[in-house]
Amino acid sequence: MPSTAWKTFFPMAGCAIFVTMTIFFFHDQHLNTRLCTMTRIVYNNITKVINSTQLVDVTVTMPPMPLYYVTIKPPLTFLKEPIFIENDSCARTECMGAVNKTWTMVIFVKTTVGNFQRRGILRRTWGSVGSVGPARFHVVFVVGKIENTGRNNILVEEQERFGDILQFDGPDDYKNIAQKTLAGMQWASNNLPGDYLYSSSDDDFMVNLGGLKDDVDNGFKQIEKKKWPEFPIMCGFIFGPKESPMRGESAKWYLSKLLYRWTVFPPYCHGGFYTTSVRVVGQLYELSRTVDPLPVDDVWITGILRQKIGMPDEMIFRSPSNPGGHLNGFYGKGDIGKRGLMNDEWNNLYKTFKDRFRVCTC
Repeated sequence: MPSTAWKTFFPMAGCAIFVTMTIFFFHDQHLNTRLCTMTRIVYNNITKVINSTQLVDVTVTMPPMPLYYVTIKPPLTFLKEPIFIENDSCARTECMGAVNKTWTMVIFVKTTVGNFQRRGILRRTWGSVGSVGPARFHVVFVVGKIENTGRNNILVEEQERFGDILQFDGPDDYKNIAQKTLAGMQWASNNLPGDYLYSSSDDDFMVNLGGLKDDVDNGFKQIEKKKWPEFPIMCGFIFGPKESPMRGESAKWYLSKLLYRWTVFPPYCHGGFYTTSVRVVGQLYELSRTVDPLPVDDVWITGILRQKIGMPDEMIFRSPSNPGGHLNGFYGKGDIGKRGLMNDEWNNLYKTFKDRFRVCTC
Protein backbone atom coordinates (compact mmCIF):
# COMPACT_ATOMS: atom_id res chain seq x y z
CA MET A 1 0.00 0.00 0.00
CA PRO A 2 1.43 3.42 -0.92
CA SER A 3 2.65 5.55 1.96
CA THR A 4 0.00 8.17 1.28
CA ALA A 5 -2.73 5.52 1.60
CA TRP A 6 -1.31 4.37 4.95
CA LYS A 7 -1.41 7.94 6.13
CA THR A 8 -5.10 8.07 5.28
CA PHE A 9 -5.94 4.60 6.60
CA PHE A 10 -4.62 4.94 10.15
CA PRO A 11 -6.63 8.07 11.09
CA MET A 12 -9.81 6.54 9.62
CA ALA A 13 -9.26 3.27 11.49
CA GLY A 14 -8.62 5.16 14.69
CA CYS A 15 -11.87 7.08 14.29
CA ALA A 16 -13.81 3.87 13.63
CA ILE A 17 -12.37 2.22 16.74
CA PHE A 18 -13.17 5.31 18.84
CA VAL A 19 -16.79 5.43 17.63
CA THR A 20 -17.24 1.69 18.28
CA MET A 21 -15.86 1.97 21.79
CA THR A 22 -18.08 5.00 22.47
CA ILE A 23 -21.20 3.10 21.39
CA PHE A 24 -20.38 0.15 23.64
CA PHE A 25 -19.56 2.46 26.52
CA PHE A 26 -22.86 4.34 26.10
CA HIS A 27 -24.83 1.10 25.97
CA ASP A 28 -23.12 -0.24 29.06
CA GLN A 29 -23.42 2.98 31.03
CA HIS A 30 -26.90 4.09 30.03
CA LEU A 31 -29.05 1.23 28.87
CA ASN A 32 -28.08 -1.25 31.57
CA THR A 33 -27.96 1.09 34.55
CA ARG A 34 -30.53 2.73 36.77
CA LEU A 35 -32.53 5.42 35.09
CA CYS A 36 -33.74 8.60 36.78
CA THR A 37 -37.14 8.41 38.42
CA MET A 38 -38.14 11.48 36.41
CA THR A 39 -38.06 9.56 33.08
CA ARG A 40 -40.85 7.66 31.40
CA ILE A 41 -39.87 5.26 28.62
CA VAL A 42 -42.32 4.81 25.75
CA TYR A 43 -41.40 1.93 23.46
CA ASN A 44 -43.48 0.06 20.90
CA ASN A 45 -46.62 1.76 22.23
CA ILE A 46 -45.91 0.47 25.75
CA THR A 47 -45.55 3.10 28.48
CA LYS A 48 -43.78 2.24 31.71
CA VAL A 49 -42.54 4.35 34.61
CA ILE A 50 -38.96 3.43 35.44
CA ASN A 51 -38.34 3.40 39.19
CA SER A 52 -34.95 4.38 40.58
CA THR A 53 -34.30 0.81 41.75
CA GLN A 54 -35.02 -0.88 38.40
CA LEU A 55 -32.43 -2.02 35.90
CA VAL A 56 -33.44 -1.47 32.31
CA ASP A 57 -32.26 -3.56 29.38
CA VAL A 58 -33.48 -2.35 26.00
CA THR A 59 -33.22 -4.80 23.09
CA VAL A 60 -33.74 -3.11 19.75
CA THR A 61 -35.43 -5.07 16.97
CA MET A 62 -36.10 -3.73 13.53
CA PRO A 63 -38.35 -2.18 12.53
CA PRO A 64 -39.29 -0.85 16.01
CA MET A 65 -41.36 2.11 17.05
CA PRO A 66 -39.06 5.01 17.94
CA LEU A 67 -37.70 5.18 21.47
CA TYR A 68 -38.57 8.50 23.09
CA TYR A 69 -38.92 10.08 26.51
CA VAL A 70 -41.73 11.96 28.23
CA THR A 71 -40.76 14.31 31.03
CA ILE A 72 -42.51 13.66 34.33
CA LYS A 73 -43.20 16.76 36.39
CA PRO A 74 -41.59 16.70 39.84
CA PRO A 75 -43.93 16.31 42.81
CA LEU A 76 -45.10 19.37 44.69
CA THR A 77 -43.55 20.18 48.05
CA PHE A 78 -45.53 20.99 51.18
CA LEU A 79 -44.95 23.67 53.79
CA LYS A 80 -47.71 22.55 56.16
CA GLU A 81 -49.51 19.21 56.34
CA PRO A 82 -52.64 18.11 58.21
CA ILE A 83 -51.94 16.24 61.42
CA PHE A 84 -55.42 15.67 62.83
CA ILE A 85 -56.17 12.62 60.67
CA GLU A 86 -53.49 10.55 62.41
CA ASN A 87 -54.08 12.16 65.81
CA ASP A 88 -57.86 12.30 65.64
CA SER A 89 -59.20 13.04 69.11
CA CYS A 90 -62.67 13.24 67.59
CA ALA A 91 -62.59 9.51 66.78
CA ARG A 92 -61.97 8.73 70.44
CA THR A 93 -65.09 10.48 71.69
CA GLU A 94 -67.87 8.46 73.29
CA CYS A 95 -70.20 9.23 70.39
CA MET A 96 -67.95 8.07 67.54
CA GLY A 97 -66.50 5.19 69.49
CA ALA A 98 -69.95 3.63 69.71
CA VAL A 99 -70.29 3.21 65.92
CA ASN A 100 -68.43 0.75 63.70
CA LYS A 101 -66.86 2.54 60.74
CA THR A 102 -67.77 1.39 57.21
CA TRP A 103 -65.89 4.00 55.17
CA THR A 104 -63.90 7.20 55.62
CA MET A 105 -63.93 10.31 53.45
CA VAL A 106 -61.46 13.20 53.45
CA ILE A 107 -62.83 16.38 51.86
CA PHE A 108 -60.14 18.65 50.40
CA VAL A 109 -61.38 22.23 50.35
CA LYS A 110 -59.65 24.58 47.92
CA THR A 111 -59.25 27.93 49.65
CA THR A 112 -56.77 30.83 49.90
CA VAL A 113 -54.54 31.89 52.77
CA GLY A 114 -56.62 35.03 53.36
CA ASN A 115 -59.98 33.24 53.58
CA PHE A 116 -59.74 32.67 57.35
CA GLN A 117 -63.38 33.54 57.92
CA ARG A 118 -64.70 31.13 55.30
CA ARG A 119 -62.72 28.32 56.88
CA GLY A 120 -64.14 29.31 60.25
CA ILE A 121 -67.68 29.08 58.88
CA LEU A 122 -67.08 25.59 57.50
CA ARG A 123 -65.50 24.41 60.76
CA ARG A 124 -68.55 25.60 62.69
CA THR A 125 -71.04 24.00 60.30
CA TRP A 126 -70.63 20.87 58.19
CA GLY A 127 -66.89 20.65 58.89
CA SER A 128 -67.66 19.98 62.55
CA VAL A 129 -69.31 16.63 61.77
CA GLY A 130 -67.01 13.68 62.41
CA SER A 131 -69.43 10.91 61.51
CA VAL A 132 -72.85 10.28 60.04
CA GLY A 133 -73.87 6.80 61.07
CA PRO A 134 -70.93 4.50 60.29
CA ALA A 135 -69.39 6.96 57.81
CA ARG A 136 -66.42 9.07 58.98
CA PHE A 137 -65.57 12.52 57.63
CA HIS A 138 -62.46 14.72 57.74
CA VAL A 139 -61.87 18.15 56.18
CA VAL A 140 -58.52 19.46 54.88
CA PHE A 141 -58.06 23.05 53.66
CA VAL A 142 -55.63 23.40 50.74
CA VAL A 143 -53.78 26.71 50.31
CA GLY A 144 -50.78 27.98 48.39
CA LYS A 145 -47.90 30.23 49.37
CA ILE A 146 -48.04 34.02 49.70
CA GLU A 147 -45.56 36.74 50.65
CA ASN A 148 -47.55 38.36 53.45
CA THR A 149 -46.06 38.08 56.92
CA GLY A 150 -49.24 39.02 58.77
CA ARG A 151 -51.45 36.49 57.02
CA ASN A 152 -48.79 33.81 57.21
CA ASN A 153 -48.52 34.29 60.97
CA ILE A 154 -52.28 33.87 61.31
CA LEU A 155 -52.09 30.71 59.19
CA VAL A 156 -49.43 29.31 61.53
CA GLU A 157 -51.71 29.92 64.52
CA GLU A 158 -54.63 28.38 62.63
CA GLN A 159 -52.63 25.25 61.88
CA GLU A 160 -51.47 24.94 65.48
CA ARG A 161 -55.05 25.15 66.69
CA PHE A 162 -56.86 22.97 64.15
CA GLY A 163 -54.16 20.95 62.34
CA ASP A 164 -56.24 20.83 59.16
CA ILE A 165 -54.12 22.93 56.75
CA LEU A 166 -52.32 21.57 53.68
CA GLN A 167 -50.07 24.30 52.25
CA PHE A 168 -48.04 23.61 49.13
CA ASP A 169 -45.10 25.60 47.82
CA GLY A 170 -46.94 27.11 44.87
CA PRO A 171 -49.19 30.02 43.86
CA ASP A 172 -52.29 30.76 45.93
CA ASP A 173 -54.23 32.57 43.19
CA TYR A 174 -57.30 31.36 41.29
CA LYS A 175 -55.44 31.28 37.98
CA ASN A 176 -53.38 28.35 39.25
CA ILE A 177 -56.21 26.46 40.90
CA ALA A 178 -55.26 23.30 38.99
CA GLN A 179 -52.02 23.13 40.99
CA LYS A 180 -53.98 23.54 44.21
CA THR A 181 -56.24 20.65 43.24
CA LEU A 182 -53.23 18.51 42.32
CA ALA A 183 -51.62 19.32 45.66
CA GLY A 184 -54.56 17.75 47.47
CA MET A 185 -54.56 14.78 45.11
CA GLN A 186 -50.84 14.20 45.56
CA TRP A 187 -51.03 14.35 49.35
CA ALA A 188 -54.08 12.09 49.44
CA SER A 189 -52.55 9.44 47.18
CA ASN A 190 -49.29 9.43 49.17
CA ASN A 191 -50.73 9.54 52.69
CA LEU A 192 -54.19 7.95 52.74
CA PRO A 193 -55.29 4.33 52.26
CA GLY A 194 -56.47 3.57 48.73
CA ASP A 195 -59.95 2.59 49.90
CA TYR A 196 -60.52 5.96 51.59
CA LEU A 197 -62.83 8.30 49.71
CA TYR A 198 -61.65 11.65 48.37
CA SER A 199 -63.81 14.70 47.76
CA SER A 200 -62.85 18.06 46.26
CA SER A 201 -64.78 21.15 47.35
CA ASP A 202 -64.68 24.93 47.11
CA ASP A 203 -64.68 27.00 50.30
CA ASP A 204 -68.06 28.64 49.61
CA PHE A 205 -70.09 25.42 49.67
CA MET A 206 -72.51 23.90 52.12
CA VAL A 207 -72.47 20.10 52.06
CA ASN A 208 -75.39 17.91 53.02
CA LEU A 209 -73.43 15.10 54.66
CA GLY A 210 -76.52 12.94 55.12
CA GLY A 211 -77.25 13.06 51.41
CA LEU A 212 -73.57 12.51 50.64
CA LYS A 213 -73.55 9.38 52.80
CA ASP A 214 -76.58 8.01 50.94
CA ASP A 215 -74.91 8.73 47.59
CA VAL A 216 -71.66 7.01 48.57
CA ASP A 217 -73.53 3.95 49.84
CA ASN A 218 -75.35 3.86 46.51
CA GLY A 219 -72.00 4.12 44.72
CA PHE A 220 -70.76 0.99 46.47
CA LYS A 221 -73.94 -0.82 45.44
CA GLN A 222 -73.33 0.21 41.82
CA ILE A 223 -69.81 -1.24 42.00
CA GLU A 224 -71.22 -4.62 43.02
CA LYS A 225 -74.08 -4.52 40.54
CA LYS A 226 -72.07 -3.41 37.50
CA LYS A 227 -68.79 -5.11 38.42
CA TRP A 228 -66.84 -1.87 38.22
CA PRO A 229 -63.15 -2.23 39.16
CA GLU A 230 -63.04 1.13 40.95
CA PHE A 231 -65.28 3.58 42.78
CA PRO A 232 -66.95 5.96 40.27
CA ILE A 233 -66.64 9.74 40.14
CA MET A 234 -69.81 11.31 41.55
CA CYS A 235 -70.61 14.94 40.81
CA GLY A 236 -72.01 16.49 43.97
CA PHE A 237 -72.61 19.91 42.42
CA ILE A 238 -73.10 19.95 38.62
CA PHE A 239 -72.56 17.18 36.08
CA GLY A 240 -71.57 18.34 32.60
CA PRO A 241 -72.44 15.48 30.23
CA LYS A 242 -71.95 17.42 26.99
CA GLU A 243 -70.67 20.97 27.41
CA SER A 244 -68.75 23.12 24.95
CA PRO A 245 -65.65 25.21 25.69
CA MET A 246 -66.04 28.98 25.97
CA ARG A 247 -64.33 30.65 23.02
CA GLY A 248 -65.00 34.29 23.91
CA GLU A 249 -61.74 35.83 25.11
CA SER A 250 -63.54 37.82 27.81
CA ALA A 251 -65.11 34.69 29.35
CA LYS A 252 -63.91 33.64 32.81
CA TRP A 253 -63.19 30.12 31.60
CA TYR A 254 -62.01 31.05 28.10
CA LEU A 255 -60.26 28.21 26.31
CA SER A 256 -58.55 28.77 22.96
CA LYS A 257 -58.50 26.21 20.17
CA LEU A 258 -54.74 25.98 20.58
CA LEU A 259 -55.25 24.55 24.07
CA TYR A 260 -58.34 22.48 23.27
CA ARG A 261 -59.43 22.05 19.65
CA TRP A 262 -62.53 19.91 20.16
CA THR A 263 -66.02 21.41 20.22
CA VAL A 264 -67.32 19.34 23.16
CA PHE A 265 -65.80 18.38 26.51
CA PRO A 266 -65.90 14.79 27.72
CA PRO A 267 -68.41 14.25 30.54
CA TYR A 268 -67.02 15.87 33.69
CA CYS A 269 -67.87 17.19 37.16
CA HIS A 270 -67.90 20.90 37.86
CA GLY A 271 -65.19 21.54 40.44
CA GLY A 272 -67.40 22.78 43.28
CA PHE A 273 -67.83 19.30 44.71
CA TYR A 274 -67.12 15.77 43.50
CA THR A 275 -66.18 12.43 45.05
CA THR A 276 -64.20 9.33 44.14
CA SER A 277 -61.74 6.97 45.83
CA VAL A 278 -58.16 7.77 46.83
CA ARG A 279 -57.05 4.92 44.57
CA VAL A 280 -58.62 6.59 41.52
CA VAL A 281 -57.17 9.95 42.60
CA GLY A 282 -53.72 8.35 42.65
CA GLN A 283 -54.12 7.20 39.05
CA LEU A 284 -55.32 10.63 37.93
CA TYR A 285 -52.50 12.37 39.76
CA GLU A 286 -49.75 10.17 38.29
CA LEU A 287 -51.08 10.74 34.78
CA SER A 288 -51.32 14.50 35.40
CA ARG A 289 -47.54 14.60 35.83
CA THR A 290 -47.07 13.77 32.14
CA VAL A 291 -49.84 15.92 30.63
CA ASP A 292 -49.96 19.71 30.37
CA PRO A 293 -52.87 21.11 32.42
CA LEU A 294 -55.81 23.10 31.14
CA PRO A 295 -57.02 26.31 32.83
CA VAL A 296 -60.34 24.53 33.46
CA ASP A 297 -59.04 22.04 36.01
CA ASP A 298 -62.35 20.24 36.54
CA VAL A 299 -62.64 19.40 32.83
CA TRP A 300 -59.00 18.36 32.71
CA ILE A 301 -59.08 16.11 35.78
CA THR A 302 -62.55 14.53 35.80
CA GLY A 303 -63.02 14.58 32.03
CA ILE A 304 -59.80 14.31 30.03
CA LEU A 305 -57.53 12.54 32.53
CA ARG A 306 -60.39 10.27 33.59
CA GLN A 307 -60.80 9.03 30.04
CA LYS A 308 -57.04 8.59 29.67
CA ILE A 309 -56.85 6.24 32.67
CA GLY A 310 -59.58 4.19 31.01
CA MET A 311 -62.54 5.05 33.22
CA PRO A 312 -65.66 4.92 30.99
CA ASP A 313 -68.23 7.69 30.81
CA GLU A 314 -70.84 5.58 32.61
CA MET A 315 -68.67 5.75 35.74
CA ILE A 316 -69.09 9.51 36.12
CA PHE A 317 -72.53 10.83 37.02
CA ARG A 318 -74.51 13.26 39.13
CA SER A 319 -74.92 12.39 42.80
CA PRO A 320 -78.64 11.69 43.36
CA SER A 321 -78.94 14.00 46.39
CA ASN A 322 -76.85 16.79 44.85
CA PRO A 323 -75.15 17.31 48.25
CA GLY A 324 -72.96 20.32 47.39
CA GLY A 325 -74.72 23.69 47.53
CA HIS A 326 -73.00 26.80 46.17
CA LEU A 327 -73.50 29.88 48.32
CA ASN A 328 -72.19 32.39 45.77
CA GLY A 329 -69.24 33.33 47.94
CA PHE A 330 -71.57 34.04 50.88
CA TYR A 331 -72.50 37.34 49.23
CA GLY A 332 -75.81 38.77 50.40
CA LYS A 333 -75.85 36.45 53.41
CA GLY A 334 -74.59 39.05 55.89
CA ASP A 335 -71.29 40.08 57.42
CA ILE A 336 -68.80 37.28 56.76
CA GLY A 337 -67.11 38.10 60.05
CA LYS A 338 -70.28 37.58 62.05
CA ARG A 339 -70.15 34.34 64.02
CA GLY A 340 -73.71 33.29 63.30
CA LEU A 341 -73.37 33.64 59.51
CA MET A 342 -74.70 30.56 57.67
CA ASN A 343 -75.98 28.96 60.88
CA ASP A 344 -79.57 28.97 59.61
CA GLU A 345 -78.55 27.41 56.29
CA TRP A 346 -76.58 24.71 58.08
CA ASN A 347 -79.32 23.99 60.62
CA ASN A 348 -81.80 23.48 57.78
CA LEU A 349 -79.45 20.95 56.17
CA TYR A 350 -78.71 19.26 59.48
CA LYS A 351 -82.41 18.68 60.14
CA THR A 352 -82.68 16.63 56.95
CA PHE A 353 -80.50 13.81 58.29
CA LYS A 354 -79.96 14.17 62.06
CA ASP A 355 -82.97 11.97 62.87
CA ARG A 356 -81.98 9.27 60.36
CA PHE A 357 -78.43 8.71 61.61
CA ARG A 358 -76.32 8.89 64.72
CA VAL A 359 -74.41 12.12 64.06
CA CYS A 360 -71.22 12.91 65.97
CA THR A 361 -69.63 16.35 66.04
CA CYS A 362 -66.49 17.65 67.66
